Amino acid sequence: MDMRALYYVILRGNSPSGKGSAADEEFTKSNENRLNVNFKLIADKLQELEARIAVLEARIAVLEG
Repeated sequence: MDMRALYYVILRGNSPSGKGSAADEEFTKSNENRLNVNFKLIADKLQELEARIAVLEARIAVLEG
């Protein structure tokens, strides 16, 4: 089974100043993009596994007659 690596997501607290700097916003956007890619990879793998299960269930149904 082909498994691709997920992208690391870095969690950190709020900026010390309490204000969102440009670097903080860029960091957040980068993390959001990584999360989106991770969810896409997981969803794709889930669809693949569901398709495999459907094929196996169909074969079992044929064998059981």
